[in-house]
Amino acid sequence: MGEDRRLAAVVALAQGMAAAHTPRESWRAAALGACRALAGSFAALSVWERELGRLRVLVNVGDRTQGEEEFPAEETYPVHQFPEITEFLHERWAAGGEPDAWVETAEGPSAGDPGYCHQRVAALRRRGRGCCVVAPIVLHGRAWGELYVARPAGVPVFGRGDADFATVLASVVAAGLAQT
Repeated sequence: MGEDRRLAAVVALAQGMAAAHTPRESWRAAALGACRALAGSFAALSVWERELGRLRVLVNVGDRTQGEEEFPAEETYPVHQFPEITEFLHERWAAGGEPDAWVETAEGPSAGDPGYCHQRVAALRRRGRGCCVVAPIVLHGRAWGELYVARPAGVPVFGRGDADFATVLASVVAAGLAQT
């Protein structure tokens, strides 16, 4: 993807979030903007509820499969099912860096290096998705949640450049959330 197209996608995402009047509209704009920017078929925005030890999905957009609601009331995943979240973020912050996005495929991990997460891989296969990119969202210096964008099986898999771009998009989303 050309730099001009990526810049336009970042601007569109930021403008979509800025135009939102409610948190739900903001979440939806963030997920839709990221989905379009990364040429995905599906995207989700989730928040980490530390005190409950879970990842709660706020919005699902794009090609949803059975059971995936746009604004799910109770779609949550225990954080212990996704050890890469805590381990990966801890390693990044301990090293003095910001967390980067990573790619997983229906065959296992790809670009980035958080480690194999069989729950995500199983979910990709179950939903007919070939790959996903996961970007941590950092708000006020703390892990707030994640941006998740997927592509269907049979299309090109996300690469390292896509993961790097997803990191930028997550920063834009964080800025938009801070304004909401």
